[in-house]
Amino acid sequence: MTLLSLGEAALVAACGWPLLKLALNPRFFRAAPRAYALLALSGAGAAALVAFIGLRLPALLHPVAAGAGLLAAAAVWRARPGFGRSSHLPPGSLSLAQSIEAIVDRGYYARQFERHGPVFKMAQFHEKVVCVLGHDRWQALLRAHKHELGPSLQRINDDVRGGFLRYMDDDRHRVYGRLFRAALAESVVSATDPVARRAARRHLSSAAAASAAAGPVRPDEYLHAIVLAAFAHALFGLDPERDAAEVRVLASAHAALEREGLAHRLSATGRAAFDELGAVIHRHARRRGADVASGDGPVCALSELARLDPTMPDDTCVDNLILMLKIGSSNVLGLLRWLVKMLGDHPVWLDRLRADLHGGQLPPGPRLVDRLVMEALRLEQSEYLYRRVQTRFRHDGVEFPAGWQVRLCVRESHRRGDVFEAPDRFNPDRFLARPYTKTEYSPFGTGSHACNGVDLTSLVCRVTLEELARGFEMTLAQDGPPERDFRHWSHWRPSASLRVRIAPRPPA
Repeated sequence: MTLLSLGEAALVAACGWPLLKLALNPRFFRAAPRAYALLALSGAGAAALVAFIGLRLPALLHPVAAGAGLLAAAAVWRARPGFGRSSHLPPGSLSLAQSIEAIVDRGYYARQFERHGPVFKMAQFHEKVVCVLGHDRWQALLRAHKHELGPSLQRINDDVRGGFLRYMDDDRHRVYGRLFRAALAESVVSATDPVARRAARRHLSSAAAASAAAGPVRPDEYLHAIVLAAFAHALFGLDPERDAAEVRVLASAHAALEREGLAHRLSATGRAAFDELGAVIHRHARRRGADVASGDGPVCALSELARLDPTMPDDTCVDNLILMLKIGSSNVLGLLRWLVKMLGDHPVWLDRLRADLHGGQLPPGPRLVDRLVMEALRLEQSEYLYRRVQTRFRHDGVEFPAGWQVRLCVRESHRRGDVFEAPDRFNPDRFLARPYTKTEYSPFGTGSHACNGVDLTSLVCRVTLEELARGFEMTLAQDGPPERDFRHWSHWRPSASLRVRIAPRPPA
């Protein structure tokens, strides 16, 4: 090779520096070994191709080097934090390396806010995103630009007749939002309490038996069963003890649907599971309608829908109930995972809960069991909200281009030092010190499209923690770093290696 060819080969190799930098990031390998392997293979293949061209077809190095240099220069220019400032875009890098860093590093968003202020831009692969810190800022943005900001749709919405509740237009949402708020009212949640409590005792006892027989257990299997039992009753009036066969059918179809991602249309297997769940719902809707007519039967979402409107549930209601089961149960399971980990890391709080449940003088304010749930939501489970810019606008001097996503960084907003004292510390008693407004603490969303399942989420977590504290001892036996799937919309979760020892408490 000539000196010129060597220089051109070096230029092409230098263009791969961002990929090499990613390859040197140990968090990338831990978080996404498959994507890491694909990147490594791509880099090795590109290096081999450049070496082949340099040795066998050196004349081709001229256009290859020129093209690589131009692409690299454009990428570097675009990756500058100041790119677009003349057009009033916020600061922040649009580079691919930063996009991957945001997936594998939990501290990424916090560091960007420290560097750029409460609004910055980034790329999430092909999507461009404006990130916003603070519920107060986010709510002001929504109020001022309600018509320019629309839902950030997931592809599974295309399989829902009438659209999923959180993505509906305002006119349709006014009808179905009212129906589902009533269908998940306090009376439904209260009726679910004894069913969820029995399920919690039963499955925690199973976990204790497994722990006694084989050592520390992974809590997911048992928590999943508790959540499914609660949702089966709250939504459809099914009792796992009374309706065991129907609950097994529901659980089987639900397990198949759980494997379906929200970012894609349903696969053939997912479609079959979706239709099977629809058949289950229609079957029980007829039964609950008859119960309402006779003044009998369990109180659940289906019975409330029939009471409000005898023509319900229609196709839109049925499809939304299916997604509520899929998404809602997954979110509650995620919250319970974090609660188990936090109580394992801070066992004094489980002891305090046990003492709290045994009676005595309680301080004014939320009960300890509720404070535990509130603190877990503040620290971990609530991570983000998204909207899509439908029409370009400018807010507080910042340009929001059409087609871009807007992300409210909920997790980082809940760790603001100017709102929460020692914000990274697990301290449920902070909710005794003072109440927090919705512009400071809002884990279930904001506006008319906020989550309708707040009371059901609180119930499942509350009865699980209470039954755990009353009847069992639990210690953390094994753990690892938090993990997530290799996509920006996935949620961080406790390590799959987390194991607990659980044993029955002797009678008082």
